[in-house]
Amino acid sequence: MKDRIRNLLVEAATKHDIEKLFDECISIYYPELKDLPKPKFSIMYNPTKAGNYKTRYSYVRVPTGYGGYRNEPYLTEETIEINRDLLVSPEKLKSVVWHETIHYAEEHMGKSRGVTKYPKWIKNEIDHSGFFKQEMDRINQQEGYQVISVKDEYIQGQESASEFFVHIFRTPKYKDALVFWTSKNDEKVRDLSQRIHKSSQITHYYVFPTKNIVFKRAPKLIPSMHRWSFAFWEEISEKLSPEVVKEVEQNLEKGEV
Repeated sequence: MKDRIRNLLVEAATKHDIEKLFDECISIYYPELKDLPKPKFSIMYNPTKAGNYKTRYSYVRVPTGYGGYRNEPYLTEETIEINRDLLVSPEKLKSVVWHETIHYAEEHMGKSRGVTKYPKWIKNEIDHSGFFKQEMDRINQQEGYQVISVKDEYIQGQESASEFFVHIFRTPKYKDALVFWTSKNDEKVRDLSQRIHKSSQITHYYVFPTKNIVFKRAPKLIPSMHRWSFAFWEEISEKLSPEVVKEVEQNLEKGEV
């Protein structure tokens, strides 16, 4: 209970910091937007994204003449979400908040500047437009360093904000071990452990707590299992130190089912 209260207090304080960074970016680079309603600010638990700008629209029927109507969209809600693993790094927090602030600015003034969201400007960077590149370059140049990026280095090279549990198991079906992770050792974890131990398809199983953020970089998500992802051990081990790889592999071999 104490941990829960402490986490809530930390997140409340951090939301205030996020809002201050948002206000700073708006006042310097987008003063024409300062009188607009602010977005909501929240902490997210996504393992692979540093931040996110979300919008919600509703529609109203507008007459078009001759008895016809069209559905006209209007913005009803905006939210800037920040990965909780960035809360311990003021520099990375600023980078991500300003990144998401550009998305906010694009929503409200992209068309007025003659640059729309499409076509996209970087292959595989599906959420970043010509407007975003234009504004990112402008801000970085004026700041004198790369304060904003579209890459994921924000959440590399640091520990997770809180400990989570990693589950590794090996099956005859696959040549390599599979890695599961979760943010906390809850009932889903215990349920998975029981099913793994009962399964005739599982030969080895090992679970351990960690703050190593590499394990959160698993490349695939399982939609039916909230806050879970998996990867083959080979994909993960390439990004870990030799000492960590050796320790995990030794314990996995000891964990024969």
